[in-house]
Amino acid sequence: MADGGPIRPRSAKTVEARPLAERARAVAEPDDKSKLPLRNAIITQAFTVARPNLDTFVRIERLTSDRVAMLNVEVNMSGKATGHRTFPVQRSDTEWRKILTAEQYQVLREHGTEAPGSCALLLEKRAGTFTCAGCGQPLFQTDTKFESGTGWPSFHDPIPNALFTTEDTNYGMIRTEVSCARCGSHLGHVFPDGPPPSRLRYCINGVAMNFEPKR
Repeated sequence: MADGGPIRPRSAKTVEARPLAERARAVAEPDDKSKLPLRNAIITQAFTVARPNLDTFVRIERLTSDRVAMLNVEVNMSGKATGHRTFPVQRSDTEWRKILTAEQYQVLREHGTEAPGSCALLLEKRAGTFTCAGCGQPLFQTDTKFESGTGWPSFHDPIPNALFTTEDTNYGMIRTEVSCARCGSHLGHVFPDGPPPSRLRYCINGVAMNFEPKR
């Protein structure tokens, strides 16, 4: 990769995007997960600045839990960045509709959001594991759950390798979307305002999860 940063625009927009890209690279070392949302937000901002002059495929440098990985990102007709990823669990739309309730489908497969305070898992405090309602992937342990006051189940740290994140710029906001690493289903978003030790708040739709009590 050239020293100009993770984004490769084709015009004078480089002048505007480059400082943001360089700042993103300086925000966090590869092993510092606590600054992931901030770093992703800066990268998304740089991407937005350069977007009018991007090729169909661009390279964006993204932070993972243990390394900096290069992710091919496609700019579709709406201008939204969508990462190419193959998931271990693959189902057709018909199959998803058969195994999920209408509310689960709307959240997991259509990136919806449940009403705050509407899910019983918000109050779940027993020892156990919260799993993906789409495929059963273990996502969070109860000892990482905390009361955020938002109306959605909140956690400060996921089970390793259970999730992946992408930049979400819908509704005029820059957020970090959280999805299941096994089936790709939408779970919620992560924000940099959580408690120690991670300082992260994984704000997850309760309907997107099931709970398995510890035996």
